[in-house]
Amino acid sequence: MGVRNIVARLLPQVWKLQWKLWCRNRSDRIQRLDFAASKTDSQVAATHQFFLQEQQPIRPGAALQNKLINLRLGAAGVHHVIIQANQVFSFWKLIGNPSKKNGFAKSRSIVNGKLEPETGGGLCQLSGIIYLLALRAGLSIIERHHHSIDIYQEAERFTPLGADATVAYGYKDLRFINNLSQSIYFSFLVEPTKLSANLHSCEPVPMRLISFTYDFKDEMVAVQTLADGVPISVRQYRRNVL
Repeated sequence: MGVRNIVARLLPQVWKLQWKLWCRNRSDRIQRLDFAASKTDSQVAATHQFFLQEQQPIRPGAALQNKLINLRLGAAGVHHVIIQANQVFSFWKLIGNPSKKNGFAKSRSIVNGKLEPETGGGLCQLSGIIYLLALRAGLSIIERHHHSIDIYQEAERFTPLGADATVAYGYKDLRFINNLSQSIYFSFLVEPTKLSANLHSCEPVPMRLISFTYDFKDEMVAVQTLADGVPISVRQYRRNVL
């Protein structure tokens, strides 16, 4: 192991996070990215209709109430944020640090390949439903991370394998560019058993058909994502090993 890796392992986690955030912010400034940040007002909202919708069940579990807290706080951060043409949507730029100080609770999350309670756990369902809507709308995905491990049996899924977008503050973000010619925004409703997300626009948004194919081999599965039948990505998952 190199000296650089040894030093990195010895640094306190809070220092590592601050370094990652600094590097990201510096990169964003260099690229001169224009991030969406402003909420819609009533006048703007009146000109936008919802054209695409996704709904997912919220599965019961021991940490359900904490997951609902996290989903509602996260959804509030991205709800009705106007994304102008050519602007960048960033999950974490809008939600901020999912810390206890900011009201987030502990719910289950995959940490270093293990299922553990973590503050902000469960937010991946929110980022995943946004990712799926963005795919269907044909938005340009510039950062998306898939879970390395598939922890679900088929009957337990709330979304198809391959439709996920894992997020980790400072490390893994969900980002896309609004490459449409008009502004858009998302709205959300978090209910005890269901998460609903809508994409609103002032002009019709053509809907792409998103599908997935699976190639199983031993403990791995390769998931290919297709838009209107055309392959757009392939990701590898380790299967049900937790």
